[in-house]
Amino acid sequence: MAKDTPNKPQVHYLLGQIYAEEGEAKLALASFEKAVQLDPRYFNAWKQIVALAEQGSSTAAELNEAALTVLRLDPMTLHGGYISTGRIDDYAALWGIFADAYASLPPTPKGPLYPLRERPRDGMDFGGMRLMRESGAAASGLRKGPGGGFLSIGEISDICSLRFVR
Repeated sequence: MAKDTPNKPQVHYLLGQIYAEEGEAKLALASFEKAVQLDPRYFNAWKQIVALAEQGSSTAAELNEAALTVLRLDPMTLHGGYISTGRIDDYAALWGIFADAYASLPPTPKGPLYPLRERPRDGMDFGGMRLMRESGAAASGLRKGPGGGFLSIGEISDICSLRFVR
């Protein structure tokens, strides 16, 4: 496949996975490097490069660069970028990555996002509309205790059918 489609990074990534499984670390690293050469944002290939570099397949500088790239691609470490946080010795670059990620966040909204209103006693408030509780309770014949109890079948039906009144 690599001969037929040499410009597909996924093929080189999969070939690297096969080599890694067979214990051929050097060949696996070469395949993963080819994958990131074709697609510099290939996150999983970069993660594999970091994992192989830890096993001694790369120099400390190559490990540092791969780990920084993983963090650049996943600064919030939501997709496995955490694997590289303990491998970086260039703290200035690390600080720059986190500063860039922070700067790219959307601005924090000012004021309350959702104003809280007092809930009406006879129904549930949905943005100025009330869903009447009595209709379901009356339809099902269930009586509520002082604590409110469980929703009746009628109330659940009201919510599901969205019978709103103004």
